[in-house]
Amino acid sequence: TTVYMYLIGDTVEEAIYEISVARRLAHMQKATNNIKKESQQRSKSSTPALGEAAIDAANSLELQQAPVSKLLVQGKGDGELVPNDDLWSCLFSRAAKSQRQQQQPVVVSTELEAEVGRHLRAEAAENRRG
Repeated sequence: TTVYMYLIGDTVEEAIYEISVARRLAHMQKATNNIKKESQQRSKSSTPALGEAAIDAANSLELQQAPVSKLLVQGKGDGELVPNDDLWSCLFSRAAKSQRQQQQPVVVSTELEAEVGRHLRAEAAENRRG
């Protein structure tokens, strides 16, 4: 069986995927650091590579760390408990990213600046004539 995953840009699903990837990478980094520390204590000659086992461990580590009672709501309206930070990130991370991008200074090419300047001077000359 082949399972395909697709994401639609600028959606909650994409934000959930990004959170998942960030957590997986953090767990993998943590596991890699632990393995490096252990190997340095044993031998200083080799650095272990990340393998499929490390990826699988990172995928399941978060579920292992939290008890099921903290992941699911029991009773009427059963569902998954989501931390507030994750919820806000899923709903508003795109808006925050676009706001940060808008606040970045705009770099204008010298050619474009010259063209706009020429247009404004020509328009000013026409207004003086007319």
